Amino acid sequence: MGQHRKALKRNLTGFVAAYVLALSLIAVMTGASHWIAATVTASQVDAANEIDISGGQRMLSQRIALLLTELADTEDRQTTLADLRTARDQFRAAHLGLINGDPVMRLNGVSSKELGAIYFYEPHLVNQRAEALIFAADRALLSGAPLPAEILAEATLLAKGPLLTGLDAVVKRQELEARQGLEFIQNVDLWLLIATIIILLGEGFLIFCPLSNQVMRSANEVLKSNEDLQHSLRHDQLTGLPNHRYMREFLDMSLSQANR
Repeated sequence: MGQHRKALKRNLTGFVAAYVLALSLIAVMTGASHWIAATVTASQVDAANEIDISGGQRMLSQRIALLLTELADTEDRQTTLADLRTARDQFRAAHLGLINGDPVMRLNGVSSKELGAIYFYEPHLVNQRAEALIFAADRALLSGAPLPAEILAEATLLAKGPLLTGLDAVVKRQELEARQGLEFIQNVDLWLLIATIIILLGEGFLIFCPLSNQVMRSANEVLKSNEDLQHSLRHDQLTGLPNHRYMREFLDMSLSQANR
């Protein structure tokens, strides 16, 4: 019986350790799922902000081109120049933030090779063309007068053509990367959920099933020990034959049956 108790104690200790380990893994996965949810929320907010600012760049580029044209057609140049300065400053700040990153504006900068290619390489050259439009606005603001016809036509064509096409490509790429990031996080979260379910099932199979089997074996051993004890009380230990107690119980039962 002493060895049986020691074996049972060892088994219970192993079961408890496995149970604690499984609970720890589940807690870690639950924490990871919560972190993923928080990360998804933050990343989607940042992605939406970047897409919104990139979309605003398209409108600002058109506004700068329109104001450069208005300088040649309006008598109230001071108002037009003030509007041009505001549009230029907004366009330049957003452009630099989209390229280099800006924590205040919640911009991560050029976060992928594909976006870098759109900004810095053919066919879009968004960075070069945006700086050319900013330079045209700077020149108009410094002189306070309309740009020469050739430079004005070039800047207007740039804003309404290649630069606008490049900014469209930037917005589409940002939207695609936002979707890909969301899908990746969703897949990771799904795999964490599946792993948690597998751990729960494994915990039931590897811990509770052996534990219940051990309890059944222990119960059967107790019943067998009780049967052996009862047998030893009614039989001689040397010969195995029924003893006087067995005879007395047998006679009592027989007399009771005879009386009935």
